Amino acid sequence: METNWLILSIAGIAVLGLMVYLIRENRKDEKTFEKDLDHAPEYNEEDSELNNED
Repeated sequence: METNWLILSIAGIAVLGLMVYLIRENRKDEKTFEKDLDHAPEYNEEDSELNNED
């Protein structure tokens, strides 16, 4: 019966570690995305309307 608790404990620790890793990566990616948006050129709807031939 102790083997089951050992396996469950190891699996639980692995899941927690994976969650921490994914949260850190998500925060880092979000900061990078926001930084890229700050440096991206502005999109104007007027520019897109010039290309429409309606």
